[in-house]
Amino acid sequence: MLAFVNAACLAIPSTFIYLVKNVNLKKMVNLPDGLIPLATPSGWMTADLFLISLKHFVSLITVSQEKPILLILDDHISHISWPVVEYCKELGIILFTLPLHTPHITPPLGRGLFGHLKGELKHAHSGWMTLHPGKRISIYDVTGLTKNPYDRRFTVAV
Repeated sequence: MLAFVNAACLAIPSTFIYLVKNVNLKKMVNLPDGLIPLATPSGWMTADLFLISLKHFVSLITVSQEKPILLILDDHISHISWPVVEYCKELGIILFTLPLHTPHITPPLGRGLFGHLKGELKHAHSGWMTLHPGKRISIYDVTGLTKNPYDRRFTVAV
């Protein structure tokens, strides 16, 4: 899951990235409001997927050359591809990437927000497996299992 979060922990709905070639949108159940599902054979973020996610993000906010925003990112290569940098430059998005090996700079977000989200997701997945013994959680179940923890942890601003 890719999340765009501001300093007040308001989340702008973003994207789920699945380890498949294609996502069947008709099978998606209970997707958190505004999130879009994307697929990649590797399961990893790519520059193309990040640009799609960024365009989705921009469609939900107000940004311009006169009212720029600062977007703080980790140093993943997909975040600084040439098309992403050009797109951000045109719109007034200032990109700031955190240096390598600096997790101590962002612990409130990692521990306070995503740490709790991961704990709630683990609890939701365990509950599902208890109710469905012997079955595997499919990619189409993940969105439904994520909805309640996501809604509790993020105050979604749309």
